[in-house]
Amino acid sequence: MIKRYFLFLLILMCAVCSANATTPTVPETCAATDFYVVLDDTSMTTELITAQLETIDFNVASPSVSGVENNRIYFSSKSDLARFCAILSYTNPSLPFSGAFSVYTEDGFTPVSVLKIYGTYAPEAWVYSDLTINSSKSQMAYIYSQTSNGQYSGDSISNNGVQFFYYSGGSTAVNGAQYDEIVLLSNNVLTYGCKGGGYDPRVGRVMSSLVVFDYIEYEYSGSLTLTLTELYTPPEQGNISVYATAGTAVYESSYLLGTTDNGGLLDIQLPMGEHTLKFVKDGYWDVFKTVTVSENTSEIYVSMAPSNAIFQVEKEFSGNIYPNSVARLSMDITPVKTAYTTKLRVSGVEVNKVYYQTQELPKTADGSYIIGDMSSPQNLVIDFKTTSSWGERAFTVELSATDIEGTAYTNL
Repeated sequence: MIKRYFLFLLILMCAVCSANATTPTVPETCAATDFYVVLDDTSMTTELITAQLETIDFNVASPSVSGVENNRIYFSSKSDLARFCAILSYTNPSLPFSGAFSVYTEDGFTPVSVLKIYGTYAPEAWVYSDLTINSSKSQMAYIYSQTSNGQYSGDSISNNGVQFFYYSGGSTAVNGAQYDEIVLLSNNVLTYGCKGGGYDPRVGRVMSSLVVFDYIEYEYSGSLTLTLTELYTPPEQGNISVYATAGTAVYESSYLLGTTDNGGLLDIQLPMGEHTLKFVKDGYWDVFKTVTVSENTSEIYVSMAPSNAIFQVEKEFSGNIYPNSVARLSMDITPVKTAYTTKLRVSGVEVNKVYYQTQELPKTADGSYIIGDMSSPQNLVIDFKTTSSWGERAFTVELSATDIEGTAYTNL
């Protein structure tokens, strides 16, 4: 008996792939869908992926590809996506592009594993094994199966007692392959059967590729020895806590990861590695940030600039603040577009020094600090004197500038 925890994709009941051809046809115009893979190799162009896809033989059922763009392959349905994730055939039990891809569905990034199941038997008798699968819920699953039988040999597969795959022959060997969609119950049993013709080469052989978009627990037992091989291991995920203005939508490419709550917080999971996120809210400029996801929870603080402001500003106080001392406020300033004649004003606190591009700025007669034109992210540091007692104190930092058309903007 083998018992393991495993995350993978499955299938049952009708042979479902949109295309009859054994190799995919890639349309000239890409139609993006919710079902796609992102190849790990970012150097693969649309042309290279298309050329390789159209040479891959998927045997009896080829997935329907709705388009290729950059290093993404889009599919017409979830079933087509699952077929892409399964083995190609009995004689070529491998994954397209060596399995070097991440899987996305209507739920966004989707953890996926692929399990190859192989059974063979020579004696003249049917023997069986049950593959028991426990998952979080009932769901659709996907399975590609193919035989390689000798004379007087056969194979069968049933899902919860309902047979959906059967090939058996006499003096003439009978073989077949199918791609099926099945209903996977939260506690599910797939039964594999196999019989031989009494000796080699009269052997029954069956191979399946099970695909499930879920984490599952499984075990198998019985008289038929099954060889299980993991072909795809999903990338590990890390946790990210996003802090932004309440109601800010967070995207990766065109996919919505979620929206910050009334407190401005959104907790999400992403595969470990580098990701570029977009932050969107009506009445504010869009913000782009590149983050690195690790095994430790990462925190992202996003300052959303109103659309009537020309700067995006992120600010941070350096060190502890004590009464009757000098504290420091560091500001990372990113112009949404080139800002001209930029000025800084500080009110509500006594300013000690202001630094821009590590140079101290003089204070003008009207109390402002002249920064000038700004076209790229810059750092601004304000040293200010603290009050004589503990407690909260508020002060205002104002940045004013104009754009190339002369429109005036003020950031507070």
